[in-house]
Order: sequence, then C-alpha cells, then structure tokens
Amino acid sequence: MPGSRLETESRPFSRRGFLAVLSGFVVLAGCRPLGPDLSWEKVRASGRLRVALDPSYPPLSDLDPAGRPVGFEPDLCRSLADDLGLRADFVTDSVEVLPDLVFTGRADVAAGLNPGPEYEEHFRFTSPYIDVGYFLVTAGARTGRLGFEAAGEAESRAREVARQRTLEPVAYWSAREAAWALASGQVDAAVLNYIVARQALGLNPTLTIEPAPLISRPLGLLLRADARALYERVEGALVRLRAAGTLAALEGRWFGTAA
Repeated sequence: MPGSRLETESRPFSRRGFLAVLSGFVVLAGCRPLGPDLSWEKVRASGRLRVALDPSYPPLSDLDPAGRPVGFEPDLCRSLADDLGLRADFVTDSVEVLPDLVFTGRADVAAGLNPGPEYEEHFRFTSPYIDVGYFLVTAGARTGRLGFEAAGEAESRAREVARQRTLEPVAYWSAREAAWALASGQVDAAVLNYIVARQALGLNPTLTIEPAPLISRPLGLLLRADARALYERVEGALVRLRAAGTLAALEGRWFGTAA
C-alpha cells in the first residue's frame, strides 16, 4: 500500500558520464544551423508526452505486477500530461541512460534526475518537483540523542548537527532503524532522507520536519535545451500543479502523512 512502509534506499545523485553515442550526436547537432522551435507542436500533434524514467526507486517510481509504472513520479507525469491535454507514455531504463533517451528524441522529458554541471550544455531542468535530500526531523522526546544512518555525507552532516545542538550522536545501520528510533521516542531528532522522514510521520504524526534541507537533492524534469517551447509548456503545467496542491496530494498518497 503506498506510503505504508519505510523505504531505506535513496536515489543515487551523482551521475556517470553520458554514453559515447551521445557525444556523437552532440558533435552532429553542433554543425546544424538553428531552425524554428517546433518542440511543442510535435508533441501536441502526437497527443502524447513521452517520459523516460528508471522504475527502480519505490515509492518514487516502481512497476506494478503488470509492468506498468507506478509511484509518485509516474502519477506526477500523468497529471502533468493531462494538464497539457496529452497522454503520458513511459520509456523505462536505467537512470544513467535517461538523458540519452531525451537527447536522441526517444523521450520528450526525463524524470528523477538531480541537476548538475554535466547537463548544463545540452539540457535544461524544470523547477524542482521534490527535494529528496536529508532533513532534520525532531520529536518531543528528551533523551539528548540524535539518530542517523551511518553512511557517507549524511553521517558527517548529522554529527555536525549533533555538536551544534549538544546532542549525543547515535548511529544506526539503516535509515529504517533511525526512523523507528525517532518515531518511538528513543532519540530527540534524526537526520533522514525526505521520503523516510515522511514515512516516519506516518508512524508518529507529532514529528516535525524542519523546512530547510541539511543536504539538498532536488529532482526536476529534464528536457533538451533547444526544446524551448516544450519547456515553457511543461514548466507552466508544473507550476499549475504545484499551486493546485496536486504535488502535495501525491506526496501524501505515496509517502504518507502530510508534512
């Protein structure tokens, strides 16, 4: 059931270099004169928005038993396509291949990518639809302890926060364990990725997620840099969905109790 379990996996945020074929397309594209931007007209004429995503990061993106994409991102992209009067069609592959699918025209947009300098020349990101980074989550307990998952950058940041707040740092083997410790009052606070933090709220609604991320990992929709007209339509639809509360409602459906 969506949002009913704690997820321990985090989406990898550093991306390997693009496939060699992409470099070849870049060279060829650089030799062509700029023509009219028909990106939106072509998508509108097709009646579909082709979305590339990696369905291996539940509850962000997954496959149901019939092989259909399900999760927060597929539902978001279906809502976005509906706003534009289109049907969402999904192209699934590993996260490293998604930019290539967009660049070579096999997809119109890609979901689930974190903006970085490797994309700046040939792609453009919409405004973020979610930040899945690490947040400080606090409880009413008075144990003098702060929990965290013993791993990488999040551990370093958690130990820094523990020093600042004069709390004893307590390492756990997994984000799930740290979240349970927080929800059950064994620690005063915990550093958790956003999805696990939201699911912890489902176990204990009195928890509070502090709004500023300790480590920011925004996710946006990626489009080709030269698809300016399509970008404007997609960004506009995303702005409308955010203002209408659709993004918040989808987070509640897939991640649990509203923050």
